[in-house]
Amino acid sequence: MKNLFLTFCLFILASYSYAQKTISVLSGTTWTFYEDFSTALRQAPSGATIYLPGGIINSLSGYDTIKKPLTIIGVGHFPDSTTATQPTIIISNIILEPGAAFSSIIGLEVRGDIYLSGNGPEITNINIMRCKIYRILDWFSTGIVFKNTIISECVITDFYVQNFGVNNLVEKSIINFAVGQGNVLFRNNIIFQIGIQFGDGLQGCTLENNILGIGDFIYSCLVQNNLILNGILNNSNQLLAINNIYSTYANTFMNVPSGIYDITYNYHLKPTSNAKSAGTDGTDIGIYGTSRPCKEGWVPPNPHVSFKSIPSESLPTGTLPVNVKVVAQDR
Repeated sequence: MKNLFLTFCLFILASYSYAQKTISVLSGTTWTFYEDFSTALRQAPSGATIYLPGGIINSLSGYDTIKKPLTIIGVGHFPDSTTATQPTIIISNIILEPGAAFSSIIGLEVRGDIYLSGNGPEITNINIMRCKIYRILDWFSTGIVFKNTIISECVITDFYVQNFGVNNLVEKSIINFAVGQGNVLFRNNIIFQIGIQFGDGLQGCTLENNILGIGDFIYSCLVQNNLILNGILNNSNQLLAINNIYSTYANTFMNVPSGIYDITYNYHLKPTSNAKSAGTDGTDIGIYGTSRPCKEGWVPPNPHVSFKSIPSESLPTGTLPVNVKVVAQDR
């Protein structure tokens, strides 16, 4: 962590030295600076880390493809946590091809889709963490499946994955609408709607310790220790249902009046909610369960800029006093 913190401080200093180039790429000990995301993504060496600043980042083409292992890190997407920097917002569709194995996308808002693409057979070991994403889907794939992939602490508007392969985890995320099938564990999420559009609900999955806004359209799944907010589980759908409980929005959350994500809502459980300590591990059902709950403010794990002051003019001596407070993160 100490080396990461020092490296990030050097990145901050280098960024202000090359203020006109806002996107930074670290490969080994070498920093390179770019003016646009598409070029940085294309020219970054395999295994490099791309640091994205706060603000809106437009794509040159509207589609940006990851074909090699890369780590892409923004400053976060939640406004209250990014007052010093602004949220990192990418206006683009991001395409993951099989060569992107072992890539990570962390701490940004994608105002577009994240696609599975290519001709297979697998896209493996992808980590998507603390991001806000319009859609995750696999419409552009030909027989491709996710494998050994973790989607954690994200806000996802639509989740359409029809070939969600093996050994995958979606955890501590808020999902407005979900459709998918395959060997995936949905654990400690809030999923407002499970639909039949473009598929048949959720099939062949394990749903554990989630808050589900609807109990229907779940087929051939293990459904264990979930809280159902609307309706009941349809046991005719070949479910294995164990220890699920039922409640209402008003009796569950501190402040969630409707079944859709809103940045102003409070997704913590009421002290009186029957989802308290009701998970398979004895912790709370929902995103604030487990021994490592969803992080407040969805702050990414890299050192966080909590304060920044940059004068518009230099001093008479020609120097520019830059005051930046960087806070190390423990996770």
